[in-house]
Amino acid sequence: MGFRAVYPTATKFKYIIQTIAKVMDEVPFIATQDGIDVRTLTPDKTTMIILRLPMAAFEEYELNEDKKTFIVPADELNRIAKRGTRNDLVELKLDEERRRLEVNFIDKKTGVVRSFYVPLREGVVEEFSEPQVELTVTARMMADDFKNIINDAKIVSDEVEFSSYEDRIEVYA
Repeated sequence: MGFRAVYPTATKFKYIIQTIAKVMDEVPFIATQDGIDVRTLTPDKTTMIILRLPMAAFEEYELNEDKKTFIVPADELNRIAKRGTRNDLVELKLDEERRRLEVNFIDKKTGVVRSFYVPLREGVVEEFSEPQVELTVTARMMADDFKNIINDAKIVSDEVEFSSYEDRIEVYA
């Protein structure tokens, strides 16, 4: 086995994959001794996704080489990720011989294992460096407030503009 990782909560894994699948056709994974990275551009090159899951985020993490890269179809991985429940761990195992990613949901209470397989896509994982951008605004808000803002904006628009001022942030849709 060249790569194996166990993520502690299937619901969080599901949200991560759903977010990526909304804008990407495929998910290019880069597994290193430090953890898993997903760095990719949307097909129109307007949005860059940078996801870093450090090794400490996993309950178990095995990689018997310095780096392993593989690509899976986002829609198929998303359909499988939706099957995970709050009681499940997610185990990812790379099966290079059969050219597939094995996704196992393991019920923490009963030990029942449900297995799914995602075929690997052909291709080379492009490794992008993160853009060096100087951010001039830092803001914090509760996740629920942010979700409400986005859900309200969806009613009237597909785009949202954030404007910052000294004492507030305004959102326009």
